[in-house]
Parts: sequence; C-alpha cells; structure tokens
Amino acid sequence: MRFNNVTIILINIYNQDMAYAIFESFNAKRVDLSVSDLVKNYYFSRIGGNEATKEKDMDRWDIVIDSLSSANVKIDRFLHYYLQSYEGRFPKSQLYRRLRTKIENGSQKFIKDLEINSEIMLSLKDANISSTDKQTYPHLTLQSLNGSLDSINSFNVEQCFILLLALLRNSRKITPTFILKTTSLIEDFTLVYSRITNGQANVLEDIYSSFAVQLEEMDMP
Repeated sequence: MRFNNVTIILINIYNQDMAYAIFESFNAKRVDLSVSDLVKNYYFSRIGGNEATKEKDMDRWDIVIDSLSSANVKIDRFLHYYLQSYEGRFPKSQLYRRLRTKIENGSQKFIKDLEINSEIMLSLKDANISSTDKQTYPHLTLQSLNGSLDSINSFNVEQCFILLLALLRNSRKITPTFILKTTSLIEDFTLVYSRITNGQANVLEDIYSSFAVQLEEMDMP
C-alpha cells in the first residue's frame, strides 16, 4: 500500500495537561474517537498527586477496561448503562459530557465507582453472583439467581443490565429474596418483550433506568 502527499507533524509537549488538551481537541476536528477514549483522556488529566500516584490511578482505569474487554463487554455501552443506572435514561450523545461532570466531582470517587460497577457487570455476564460482605445469599437462592442470569444472557438483550447493576450495587438495602424475585421478573419480562412481542430496545432502557434510579434513591433500612 502506497501513501501519497502525506504530511507528518511533530509536536513536542512538555506539559502533561497541554498534552491531554491537544488530544481532546483532535476530536473536535472529527477524529474518530470512542467515548471511552475521551473519558480516559479526561480522567487522566484530572488525576492529582505525585507521579507514582498518577501511574497507579492510570493503571486502575486500564485494569477496568481490560477486564471488561476480555469478557467481550463493549466499553461505551457499559459506560452508558452504568451512568443510566444512576441518572435515568439519556441519549448516548450526552454520555461524554455527563461522565466529564462525574469526573469533575472527584476522579478518585469516579474510578472507585467504576471498579465496583465493572466487577458487578462481569459477575452478571458470567452469571456468577456470590455472597460478599455486603450481601449473603442462601445456597438455593444463589443457584436460582445465577440460573436466571444465565437465561437472561442467552436472550442477547442487555438493557436489563441497567437495573441489574443498580440492584446488586444496592444489595445492602434489600433482601436476597427481593433480588431473586426481581431478577426472575426481569428474566420473564425479557423473554416476553424481546422474543414474543419483539419490542423496541429504547423502551426497555426507559423502564429499567427508571426503576434503577428509584432503587438508587432508596434509604437504607
């Protein structure tokens, strides 16, 4: 393959903040960047502390992304579902702006929250929920719960992860029985809506994100 009339421009940057600003400006020129690329860049630009601390926090982002990618989770879709589970449904065109705001409210809080939700997402995709210090499940409940998740995954419908993320994230507020019943209802609803009625996916996002926000705003018992 031959390239003609190629111009190479070398830009020397001696300030890390300026490097992030230049990277983001290329997107304004319509370079094809994913939302996760932009979020990574902005998160890195907001990390404080010494160089060792910055490197550690950068590694935390990379570990989250690598683990999700290894499980064939689409990163931009995960970020959209993750944020909708807190804020309700919104178009993907607003995702980067909303994530920027979340990072501005605290980069450490953001990455910790992302780690928690990515671990939940991996458990959902693997249909492998287990007892933790936040929630202890009876053995039979775990079997039924993971069985429902396995069934949900087989439908290849992912909008329900918006609610499931909120459900497991707030497990201390609710009982294992409630979690099991809700997951079972999601399983039945997903079957009817996606396989029998062939309903629209955006309607599902409305439904699941609405319930997710209500769950997030529940008070601890």
